[in-house]
Amino acid sequence: MTLCTEPQPSPRRTGWEVRSRASRDDRPRGVRSRALGVTLVGTAAMILTGACGASGSESESKPHDSSSSSTLDSEFLDRAEVVCAPYADYQHKTILQFNFNRYDPDPALLSQVADHLAQHPAYRTLVSDLEGLGAPASGATMWKAVLDDFRANARSVQAGIDAARAGDTAGIATFVDELGQEKTQLFKDLQNAGLGGGSCAGAEVDPLRSKELAD
Repeated sequence: MTLCTEPQPSPRRTGWEVRSRASRDDRPRGVRSRALGVTLVGTAAMILTGACGASGSESESKPHDSSSSSTLDSEFLDRAEVVCAPYADYQHKTILQFNFNRYDPDPALLSQVADHLAQHPAYRTLVSDLEGLGAPASGATMWKAVLDDFRANARSVQAGIDAARAGDTAGIATFVDELGQEKTQLFKDLQNAGLGGGSCAGAEVDPLRSKELAD
């Protein structure tokens, strides 16, 4: 039900309707009730008119916030892809040079796995490079989600490095599981932001890709 309508002129009051309470009101009870009803209706109309006017002016004056858009603006997309390009190239060319079963890791290979992960630049400097782009003209919320995903990946890889250096196979299993979930979320957010299928999506595909899987 719509309450806010065009204001209607309130009924014109006669002199006896605005007399002070101090004066004696000897009108019949029914007349007094009708006069009171007219007064209350007029007051309610004035309140609603003021509220509707304030609400309308507030909605009209509120500016559109383009940063709430989920997709990044095209200029920012291009700049982000340029930053991600060398990391994607490294990821494409660099693999483990030995067969490594991440689901049943050989403790004798863990030190080499740690060295391999530690050399991957994306997990060390990609986030800071992307942060250097500043804020996008649109899609700020989604861009924050993407950066948070990259940060989570970097933390997981560091945990994997620590586990591998300690010979902790259970820690490696946790790392592999967490990284898989985080990659899924990263690719989803990249797609939503308009970065799916580009160099940013290829920058951190799979740091444990081995020679056997690449062949």
